Amino acid sequence: TPTPTRTPTPTGTPGSPGRVCLPLVLKGQPLPPPATPTPTLTPSPTVTREIIRRTFQQGKDGYTGVQDTYIHEWYPNIPFGSNARLVARSYDHASILIRFDLSSIPTNARVVSADLQLFSTDRTNMGSMHLNAYPMARPWSELNATWLLADTGVAWTAPGARASGFDYLDQLGDRTLVDRILDWFKWNVRDMVQGWVANPSTNYGLILKGIPGDDEAQVEYGFRASEHENVNERPKLVVRYWVP
Repeated sequence: TPTPTRTPTPTGTPGSPGRVCLPLVLKGQPLPPPATPTPTLTPSPTVTREIIRRTFQQGKDGYTGVQDTYIHEWYPNIPFGSNARLVARSYDHASILIRFDLSSIPTNARVVSADLQLFSTDRTNMGSMHLNAYPMARPWSELNATWLLADTGVAWTAPGARASGFDYLDQLGDRTLVDRILDWFKWNVRDMVQGWVANPSTNYGLILKGIPGDDEAQVEYGFRASEHENVNERPKLVVRYWVP
């Protein structure tokens, strides 16, 4: 029987070719503690928010909360609140007033988007104009408002509701170029709607003021009003929001 061969203890310098390096353990010295595993972070669950989409349009789904009219410098004493047509004219000669009742939206709602939409019907010439949307600063009457009066016996601070800070707030919501007929036009009024939802008592609606377009035309545009027989072409406010 062959005599077993003794295996030599590996020696050498770390990194020497052909040699094996073993760790040196001193007698009586404690072993180093095992490495602590790195904790794995568990991602927080994603919160899914239900986005609610509402369309406010007179006569649609039982909604009856729209008030709209226009005031015209050429007809300073005539109210137009019962008309089926809204009118805006460049150079601020005629302005549209419109308000939507939003009391059905919870006051703590977070508004994601809000778009006012009007359907154009006619124009006096081929010119274009910008319509600027501003929040109103005071109450007004749909049936009694004129160029001179906000309500019966109650004058605007300036004719045509032109007094910034008193008749309307100089906080431009959006500006839209109006340059064609038989089509929809849209204004982003998210900030206004968020304010009205949070503080319903401040909801006096908004005013659309006609500003000359690039062609600086004297032009007048007509739009469907909330009284028009075609419900689908009446003014509408499309709001998307979520509730905490």
